[in-house]
Amino acid sequence: MAINWRRWWFIRPPLLLLAIFLLAILFFESYYQQRFYPGVKLAGLDLGGRDYGQAETVLRQHLAKLPSSWCFRWQKNSWCFANAGFGFAYQLRSSLDRAWQLGRQGSWPQRFWKQLRLWRRPRDLDLAYQINRPDFEQKLALIAADLRQPAIPPTLKVSGQTVEVEKGRRGRELDRQRLEEEVKMALRRGRLPKAFVLPVKATGRFYPPEQLATARQRALKLLSKTMVLQSERGTFVISGRELVRLVGFGQDWSPPGIDDYLKAIAVDVEAPARDALFQFKRGRVVAFRPAQIGWRLPRAPAREAMIGCLQQLAAGKSHCLVDLKLVKVMPKITTANSNRLGIRELVAEGKSYFHGSSLNRIHNLSLASQRLNGMLIAPGETFSFNKAVGEISAATGFKSAYIIQNGRTILGDGGGVCQVSTTLFRALLHAGLPIVERHAHAYRVHYYEEKSPLGLDATVFAPSVDLKFKNDYSSYLLIQTKVDARQASLLFQIYGSRDGRRVSISPTRSWDWRPAPPPRYQDDPTLPPGAVKQVDWAAAGIKVAVDWVVRRQGKILRQQTFFSNYRPWRAVFLRGPR
Repeated sequence: MAINWRRWWFIRPPLLLLAIFLLAILFFESYYQQRFYPGVKLAGLDLGGRDYGQAETVLRQHLAKLPSSWCFRWQKNSWCFANAGFGFAYQLRSSLDRAWQLGRQGSWPQRFWKQLRLWRRPRDLDLAYQINRPDFEQKLALIAADLRQPAIPPTLKVSGQTVEVEKGRRGRELDRQRLEEEVKMALRRGRLPKAFVLPVKATGRFYPPEQLATARQRALKLLSKTMVLQSERGTFVISGRELVRLVGFGQDWSPPGIDDYLKAIAVDVEAPARDALFQFKRGRVVAFRPAQIGWRLPRAPAREAMIGCLQQLAAGKSHCLVDLKLVKVMPKITTANSNRLGIRELVAEGKSYFHGSSLNRIHNLSLASQRLNGMLIAPGETFSFNKAVGEISAATGFKSAYIIQNGRTILGDGGGVCQVSTTLFRALLHAGLPIVERHAHAYRVHYYEEKSPLGLDATVFAPSVDLKFKNDYSSYLLIQTKVDARQASLLFQIYGSRDGRRVSISPTRSWDWRPAPPPRYQDDPTLPPGAVKQVDWAAAGIKVAVDWVVRRQGKILRQQTFFSNYRPWRAVFLRGPR
């Protein structure tokens, strides 16, 4: 039957409009198939209708107009640095790729609505960039150091029987957080100014004249007064001239001044408790350092007592007495219980060698191992290497030796301590003790591969990188260390009471071998001109794994695979500047 189109005349216009709409969409998709969609912007640049190459050209032309150096200005002072000094570069392709994806993801209806939204509400993306963060922070630190003017708080100066007030001054410092935000915004928008105006904030507190006058009157009342601090371990007298230092400006008294006194006194009255250290000899443990009771000065009660005494003196009393109540700190292990520790025999040992080490490196590993020598670990106790060795610095006796830090070989306090943690780790493995925390070195170190397979090292760096294990024996464990200078060896021995556990360590599995990069030469002003000294040796990168299984009476107590990912490491030579 033929269709009577006259009866359906009202359908024709909508169909015609739909056809036109579909044709328009097809034409739009075809036209923009190789072009950015309308409404796409990058750092304020309109890319709509441009193809990829045109957009890249426009972007490069825009960035070419940016200053070739970064300048920072404050008042009449300025600091300028070349872009290369920051390791700075824009990631153009990455930025353009992100902009290209706008309106091109999802199904056809989803893309259509995204394109429509772009047309109605354009998207302006930020530029992607990379920057050498340490270099950037170093430059900001230089500026901050130049700008910084420390605040000088007001002080009370005693001259004869009178007191004068020195007002001091407020300080200034760079507002680094705000500056970093401004720099990042400028980089993202590709709009570097000729010079960044440095945000500077005031430091220190402003004291009005009436507060300074009140403090002076209070100090005058203390000039002829005396405070006596007494304790079980000493008596200390504070004269009137010294009491003036305890007067505050924003408040009656100065807690920092009081705390400084207590800190100075604590040096004389406080003493840490010392656990007894033991040495395994002739089948039993004998003490070679007796236990010692410690003393601690509680700061808060002492501070409150001193403030109360100052109030009495200001009220008219000529002198007052402060009783410093010290607290006894008992050692955990005393000499008296040395025969009830259950230590009977050698449980396991670990060994490493340090041939070719510098005298400072040998000193450091000897000092660190001495701190562990005679150490006792109670049953159930978790042992921390960093806590047991303590602070590693020149102040605690360590010397400068070469260490690896941030991918470079530099002089640092404590170089060689990682040999101690590595040797202890090997002893722990052979003892079958639970390893709570262990970290492999980032690079292979030739000392640890001498007469030892790969993958049996452990690095430490306080406070975040530690070597920890738990004593799951029923007896105490005693650590003994021996440094043999003639054989250039370090030995760790663990004594306790064996419980039948057996340890197996698999041969090292290795894969992903990577060659060492070319050698690096670093100027060292301590060397004679033209002299060259090698301080590190090339090592290929490699990934290794070692399987460790502990059994007792045929049952597996624990098993673990220790992974190490050694990055390629270049040889490093130091040379004297010409």
